[in-house]
Amino acid sequence: MNTLIIYFTGTFNTRYLVTKIKDRLTKLNSNFKVDTLEVNKNSLIKDLSSYDLIFFSYPIYAFNVPSLFIKYLKKLKFNNLKNTKYIIAKQSGETFAINNASSNEIYNLLKFKFKINVKDINEYHFILPYNIHFKFNDNFIKEILNYDKKLLEIMIYDLKNNISNVKLKTNFIYNFASYLFRIQRLGGYINSYFYKVDYSKCSRCYKCINICPIENIVLDQKTNKIKFNNKCLMCMRCSFYCPKDAINIGLLNSWKVNGKYDLERINNDNNIDSNYIFKQKNFFFKGYYKVINKINKRYDEIK
Repeated sequence: MNTLIIYFTGTFNTRYLVTKIKDRLTKLNSNFKVDTLEVNKNSLIKDLSSYDLIFFSYPIYAFNVPSLFIKYLKKLKFNNLKNTKYIIAKQSGETFAINNASSNEIYNLLKFKFKINVKDINEYHFILPYNIHFKFNDNFIKEILNYDKKLLEIMIYDLKNNISNVKLKTNFIYNFASYLFRIQRLGGYINSYFYKVDYSKCSRCYKCINICPIENIVLDQKTNKIKFNNKCLMCMRCSFYCPKDAINIGLLNSWKVNGKYDLERINNDNNIDSNYIFKQKNFFFKGYYKVINKINKRYDEIK
């Protein structure tokens, strides 16, 4: 089965997820040929005609698909792919049900533009740590990675057994709220006017320029200073990976998270206590209880 995983990643969490999906597919069957395509400003238009299975994977931004990702999908040609299977594997840092509506643009694109039966599409929501708001600790990350492993096995089980129409429940309120929150895309444009660099910290490594997925950050040749243009996606890759924590992200600076998550190390470290979430009693963590219990139940059933 020829498989393509089309994905966008901000701070590389989705790339980590895609790697795990690819590894699991190739272990499932040696006949699986898995290609990956990371979407950025310069991504070429991919010929989809040879693929039997296509994944869409992305981080949820303000309860929506990242604008760059959906713009790229609109350039592709899904016509004459009636027998192709589709899976959405999205990820975010929390389990709020409104996130379920984030896939609407993809469903509508496939259904109305390309006449694909979206009832055959399966959808899964993985949890990975925030790149904004606050930094997750290792215990929290370890537990959600364990959750993700189980969800990955569920996804593989559904694929093996031709189980389709696996959907995350949404409703009019979630759909409408998700639509309203697309204003975040305009927010990236506005907020970029307030980005600045603290040159007392900046080492002039220009990593922010080199890793921006849309080449929004440039070096002003006249002033020799870093300049932020106005096409920001608010992926936070620049501020997240700045080795000197020198980037001020404007109106959202109080929510800034700086510093790489070593997901592979945490995943492989059996000394990290992963019994964390159910010890937390505030509203944010209670949102995980129902979702994790549901995944544990389904995982036990298929196991």
